[in-house]
Amino acid sequence: MPSRDRSLVGLAYGLLFALGGVLGTVTFVGAGGSAHDSVPLGLAVATLYALGAACLAGGRRLPRRFYELAPAIGSVAVGAAMLFAGPTGAHAYGAYLFWIPLATFYFLDVRLAYLQATLASLAYGAAVALQPDAGKPALYWAVGTGSVLFMGSLVALLRARTEAALEEAARAACEDPLTGLQNRRAFDEALRRDLARAKREGGSLGLVIFDLDHFKELNDRVGHQAGDRVLRTFGAVLHDGLREMDGVARLGGDEFAVILPGATEADGHRIAERVRSALERVEPFASGSRLSVSAGVAIFPAHGETPTTLFHSADMALYAAKGGGRNRTSVYSHDVIASASDPVDVGDLAAVVPLSSARSGGSQRAR
Repeated sequence: MPSRDRSLVGLAYGLLFALGGVLGTVTFVGAGGSAHDSVPLGLAVATLYALGAACLAGGRRLPRRFYELAPAIGSVAVGAAMLFAGPTGAHAYGAYLFWIPLATFYFLDVRLAYLQATLASLAYGAAVALQPDAGKPALYWAVGTGSVLFMGSLVALLRARTEAALEEAARAACEDPLTGLQNRRAFDEALRRDLARAKREGGSLGLVIFDLDHFKELNDRVGHQAGDRVLRTFGAVLHDGLREMDGVARLGGDEFAVILPGATEADGHRIAERVRSALERVEPFASGSRLSVSAGVAIFPAHGETPTTLFHSADMALYAAKGGGRNRTSVYSHDVIASASDPVDVGDLAAVVPLSSARSGGSQRAR
């Protein structure tokens, strides 16, 4: 249970137990001193207040184990309050007793919730059966237990479906729907995270940007459906040719990126060439067109110490590969950039836009 979840559980259980304490106080005062046994009732009420205060004050600081045990303690305290509050108080507390497992079905593991429901059922049955004027204890017990099991199961089902929907939405927000790779948003986050880790650990980080050669012409000639198949094919080549630890993303259009933790210049060049060679071996698409890709490599810290400057260096290296004839890999260096057919001002890094506002629709240049 993450700390943020413990904070919410603490608030919910704190208010629930505090409400039980208030209900017990009202029962105690309303009894006018005629409660079956005021001392045990007072102890039960004090226990509920103490649990409520601990949950509200402790919040996320309390361990998960506390929130797993607190409902059981609360159920025993409520069962005792039912027993010592007399018939009227017992019926009032009976409904409240089952609120605790209902909350457990929402906040805790479903197996713990069913155990908690069983404990609440036993406490309710014992308290009703021991009342001298209980009426029909078996009927009360059956109705109460059946209700909490039904409602609890429904709550658990709704929670599971809600969590699944949220997970699917979170996955969709970070995944490119065409290739199944990370999208630009997920790539930006991963690059910042991995770069920060490399800085802390004094390591290196490689970044490779790939751009399919002549993709626009191919897309115009064979159609968008075939173009989408090309993108999916290259996404599969990337996925199969990299390590599990490497981050792979489609940035948009026909542009892809790979984050290589711990990579050197030689590593980045070798991996990019492996991917490029693998794409060359793919069967030709329509009109006998073979696929090829150009790649630009940059390494932290030598070629950039921020996500923006590292991305810019890899992008300029890619530009040099395109200018050098395509279907090749270039590693960033001043000599490589200076020899590109369409040179870029490598010193003007201040004009580079942040990653979050970088182009999202693929390359804006004629690559």
